[in-house]
Amino acid sequence: MGYERIAGKYTAGKVLTSDSRTNYVHRDDVVSILEHLIEQDIRGEVFDVVAPIQSTKRTIFTQNAKNFGFKPTEFLNGDEVGKVLSPTKLCEVLDYTFKKPDVLEFWD
Repeated sequence: MGYERIAGKYTAGKVLTSDSRTNYVHRDDVVSILEHLIEQDIRGEVFDVVAPIQSTKRTIFTQNAKNFGFKPTEFLNGDEVGKVLSPTKLCEVLDYTFKKPDVLEFWD
């Protein structure tokens, strides 16, 4: 996510059946994490590559619709938890600090 990849842009004006927690990561962090993996020659590990501070689709899509001027996405059902991922192992093994830790600030 980030830059031209705006959460909610492609669902603008559409109806989604449910809302759920997100597992987004900013593009700058993806590149930086890959650089750390290469520099530290880390292989054979599995990491959850997600920003530490997540939100729900409804919250993010609504914020972005307002900030970028596209139609909001409508959600039929309330919040659903969805799969909860954590970058804790990634941060500890790589000694990594996220550049964009909060999904609500990806487009600031």
